[in-house]
Amino acid sequence: MIFRHRRALLIWLIGLLVLGGTARAIALPQLCGSTTQNARDTAVSQAISWLSVNQNSDGTFLYRYDAEQDTDLGGYNWVRHAGTILALEQARGQGFDTAIASSEAAIDVAFKHVIRMSTEDAEVAGLIDGVSISTGGAALFVLALMERRDATGSAEFDEDIHAMLRFLESSLKTRDDGSMIVRADANLNGEFASDAVGLFATSQTLFALARAERLFPGEHWGDHSHQILEYLTMYKANEEGFVPDMSDHWAAYAMAEMTQWLTPIVFTDTELAWARKQMGMASIMVRYESQISGSGVNQLLRGHTAIGAAAGTHGEALAGWARLALAKDDFAGSVSALNERLSCNNSLLIKRQVSQNESQTYLQPSRVLGAWLSNGVTQVDDQQHAMSAILQTNIVNDRIAQSGGELPRRESVPSSLLVALLTILLLNPPRLVRTLRHLHASQSVHGLVRRGSQPTLGYLYRFTILFGIIILNGSRILGWLDANVPTALIAAGVVGVLAALSTLVYRSTAPSLFFVVARPELLIFGLAVSAGGRWWSVIGGLVVAVLWSRYLLKRVSDTSLVWATRTCAAVSLALSIMLIVNGVFAI
Repeated sequence: MIFRHRRALLIWLIGLLVLGGTARAIALPQLCGSTTQNARDTAVSQAISWLSVNQNSDGTFLYRYDAEQDTDLGGYNWVRHAGTILALEQARGQGFDTAIASSEAAIDVAFKHVIRMSTEDAEVAGLIDGVSISTGGAALFVLALMERRDATGSAEFDEDIHAMLRFLESSLKTRDDGSMIVRADANLNGEFASDAVGLFATSQTLFALARAERLFPGEHWGDHSHQILEYLTMYKANEEGFVPDMSDHWAAYAMAEMTQWLTPIVFTDTELAWARKQMGMASIMVRYESQISGSGVNQLLRGHTAIGAAAGTHGEALAGWARLALAKDDFAGSVSALNERLSCNNSLLIKRQVSQNESQTYLQPSRVLGAWLSNGVTQVDDQQHAMSAILQTNIVNDRIAQSGGELPRRESVPSSLLVALLTILLLNPPRLVRTLRHLHASQSVHGLVRRGSQPTLGYLYRFTILFGIIILNGSRILGWLDANVPTALIAAGVVGVLAALSTLVYRSTAPSLFFVVARPELLIFGLAVSAGGRWWSVIGGLVVAVLWSRYLLKRVSDTSLVWATRTCAAVSLALSIMLIVNGVFAI
C-alpha cells in the first residue's frame, strides 16, 4: 500500500509538473510597460527623422537596408511608398511639422507614377507599381492625399483624389451574391490583369471610399460599403486562403471611419460579429508578442520578435477597433481591454526602436537611428506602420478623454454557466465517488473502518473550502505570475484537454482521494476564471459538484459510475477546446 501511494504520488507530481509547466509555457510573463506622451512623440519624431535622412533626392526612400553590413538591399514597392506618405501625413495632422518636407517630396515623385485614363464619364487615375496599376497602391495614395487635405484644409489635389476614387470604384467587381471584391491590379489599358486579389486591396479600397464619404458627403462614395464588408466578413477567408481569418488593420481603419460619417452607418449583426472577432485576433497577436524576450528557453517557446511593420499593424488594428468600440455601444465593455493591448504594443514598439546610443554601434548611425530592425535589417514600411500605430494611439486617447475617461470593462471570460459546468466536470464527481467507494471497501477488508459503514464526503468538503480560499485570490496570483486573463484561459483549456485525455486513457482507481480531488487542471482553471471575475461561478460549480457527489454516493451503481466518469471526461474535453477558442479570440 505504501509503495502504491509513493507511486501514485510520483505520478501526481509528474502530472503536476507537466500540466503546470504546459500552462506556464502558454501563459508566459508579459513584458508590457507603460509609455508617456513624451516617449511616444520622441518615437514618432525619430521615425520621421529616419524617413527624412534616408530619402533620396528624387523623393523615394531607402527601401530595404542591412544595418549590420551597411548594405542597400535595393528593390522598391510603390504601394509601400504610398503607405509611407499616409504615415507622414498622419504625423503632419498631429503637429509634427518635420514630416512636411519629406511627405511633399514623396507626393511629387508618386505623381510621376500616376497614370490617367479617360472614360465615357470622367477621367480616372491610378498608381503604377511595376507594369500594372495597383488598386492597393491607388487606395493608399488617395488616402494620403485625403489625410493631407484633412491636415491642411487645402483642396489642391481634389481633382486627383476624385480621379483615383473613380478608378477604385471601377475596380469593384460585383459577385453573383451581391457582395463586392477588389481585384489586385489592372494593366495600363485599364483592364484587370487577373482575378487575383491583393492581400489588403479590398480593405484598403473600403477605407479610401469610407474616408471619401466623410470628406465629400453627398457624393455617395460609401454606397458600396455593406457589399464590400459582406465579402470581407463572409468570403475572404475561404476564397483567399486565410482560415479561420486574418487580422485586417485596414478594415479597422475603415469601420472606424464609417462611424464619423455625416449619417453614421448602421452595421449588420454579421459585420459587428466579425469586428469582435478581429478585435480578438489583434489582441492575441499583441499578447503573444508581449511574451517574447528573444533569449534562452523563451526563444524556443516564442521565437523572435515580429518585424516593425507587423508589430505596427497590430497597433493600427487595435487603435481602429478601439475607435469603433468607442463609437458603438455594442463594444463599450471592450474599450478598456483594447486600450490596454494598444498601450502594451506601444511600449514594445518604443523599446525596440533603435535609440541614439544604440545607433552608434552601427557602421552608419544615421541610417539606423529611429528604425525598427529585424535580424539587422529594416524596410521602409517598418517605420511606416510603427509610426502610424503610435500616432493612432493619440487619437484613441483623445476620444477616450472626450467620452469622459470612464472605461467600462467586460472581462474576456466564458459565460457563468460554462464556467460552472466545466468546474463540475473537471472535478468529475463520478470519478470521485467511484474512488471513495473503492477505498472504503478496501479499508473495510483490512479492518480500518467498521464493516457495514458508509463512506463520507468529509474530504471533499474540506477541499472545497480550501480551493475556494485559493481562487478568491486568483487575480492576485495571476498578477504575481504577470499573466493576463485571456492567455491564462488558453492555458487552462490546453491543460483541461490533456487532463481529460489522461482520464479517458488511464482508468485505474487512485489509492487516495487526494489524487482525485487535488486536480492541477481544476486549480489552473479556477485561477484563470476567478481572475476574470467569475469566482462565484466556480464556487457555484463546486457546490453543485458536492451535491451531485452525495446523490451518486447513495443511489448510483459502480458500473454506471465508470461510464459516467468517461462521459464527464469527454464533455470536459469538448468544453476545454471551447475555452481555448474563447481565450484565443478574447480581448
